Amino acid sequence: MKKLALVLGIIVVSKVAIASQITGYRADILYFTDNPVKVVSAYQYYPNGVLYVQDGKVVTAGDYTQLKGKYKSATIVDYSGKLIVPGFVDAHVHYPQTEMIASYGEFLS
Repeated sequence: MKKLALVLGIIVVSKVAIASQITGYRADILYFTDNPVKVVSAYQYYPNGVLYVQDGKVVTAGDYTQLKGKYKSATIVDYSGKLIVPGFVDAHVHYPQTEMIASYGEFLS
């Protein structure tokens, strides 16, 4: 029974350690800090940026050369030459369907 408890304890600890791992995504980063419709300076753009994420949430974003030593144990995923825009979730729309959005019981064509 003690061996089983020890094994379960190791599994729980290792899952917690994995869940709290910080990952840095290196790329061009376009990061919004406010609503760009209302605030002119509502974004930050880092052409050689890094986006640090922990437990699915953005920890920080900025210039890679300034932040690369901040999280020494972070895994860095290199997407150089690509653009990352955190927070955009399905940002496209089909214009002919816009009248049907949020219409209960209607069929989108």
